[in-house]
Amino acid sequence: MPKVGMEPIRKNQVINATLECISESGFEKLTLETVAKKAGISKGVVSYYFKGKEDLILQSFRAFLDNYNQKAVEAFGKETSCLKLLETMIDIVVFPKTVPREPEGMEGDSQHQENNETSITLAEDQHFNILIHFYSRMKQNDKLQEIYQEVYQQYLDGVIETLKHGIEKKEFKVVNLLPTAYAIMALIDGITLYEALGFKPLGRSEIKKAYKAHIKNLLT
Repeated sequence: MPKVGMEPIRKNQVINATLECISESGFEKLTLETVAKKAGISKGVVSYYFKGKEDLILQSFRAFLDNYNQKAVEAFGKETSCLKLLETMIDIVVFPKTVPREPEGMEGDSQHQENNETSITLAEDQHFNILIHFYSRMKQNDKLQEIYQEVYQQYLDGVIETLKHGIEKKEFKVVNLLPTAYAIMALIDGITLYEALGFKPLGRSEIKKAYKAHIKNLLT
């Protein structure tokens, strides 16, 4: 049995290892053994926290999507303009900063551990690979679709609340909230898909500039 207090740390290791394996080889070669080897722990530890391969996939997908929402909440909690918050979304979703893997035995981000949240430690290109793999699998898996829809509803609600706040502060013109929030999310996801598929007619700085200009024109 794992040591007391190690559950969030070990689960964090396993989820990141699972996502790395999916990024590298997809789902067909994913096994508890390959995940354990990637995480540097025993298969027994993986089995202790996860019921099997399907449970591992579902929890890892939720943690992967929740990670974006966590970063958005952190950004939205800072004292800044609503426009700046929406502009920041492109860095949160499309161009996430690479978080270095913690050395074995380290506890990692204490705030995430205390909140029982998973700290995703993946390179930027791995984020794109994972999205492509999950999108292709989601069509045939109702449980993955349910997770996606639940997390994206939270995402949509957050964007709507930001728009409301911006209107109340008179930063934004009055807009139809749901279609506008949906359009902003669709723009972000469209850019993400292009990046993931290697369609890059613009450089990163140009993409950010175009996105920010579009958001500003839409709302002010």
